[in-house]
Amino acid sequence: MAKPRFLHEDGQLRLLENPLPALADYRALLADEQHWLPRMGERDYYYARNYAVGLPSWPFTLRILGVGAHVLVDRAGPDRPMAGGEYNEGSEALAVLLALCERFREEAQRRGTVPVVVMLPLPRDMRDMRETGRARHAPLVERLEARGARVIDTTQAFADRPGRADAGVIGSSHYNAAGNAIVARALRDALRAQGLLPK
Repeated sequence: MAKPRFLHEDGQLRLLENPLPALADYRALLADEQHWLPRMGERDYYYARNYAVGLPSWPFTLRILGVGAHVLVDRAGPDRPMAGGEYNEGSEALAVLLALCERFREEAQRRGTVPVVVMLPLPRDMRDMRETGRARHAPLVERLEARGARVIDTTQAFADRPGRADAGVIGSSHYNAAGNAIVARALRDALRAQGLLPK
């Protein structure tokens, strides 16, 4: 399904509208994929580098080699979302995320509430935190805290568990009851420590 997204241009967020906002648009997509797929992938980092490689689909080996070459370019490009195992400080992806968090913080403060950004780790983040003391999202946390944002990173709570850090906390694709309980305890303790919950 097509989605809207934000771009970061000249220090500002700009909304890129959903290219397929109506049911009729999906009928048009099914009728002429060659016309609509590039439109859906316009300004999409992964589409441009991994899908629209411009090579014939046959022979299949040629197609795989083409995708492989684009993955290598993706890992070395200056705007790649990940660099050195962490969020890339120079990527548009991080700039968009920071701008969205800042917009959220401004809106919450305007409404008279206390904004808190909560980091919910993926299994790899849990394992990285245990092994290296950092998760992939560390650059985001550091940039947010440098701007005065309140951030609660629940990754350490998962890394502190005995056994494998990510064992028994993920269902099919989301946290299960055990994972949610870890998040709830971490949030409770952090909010109390910050004086946002009574002791």
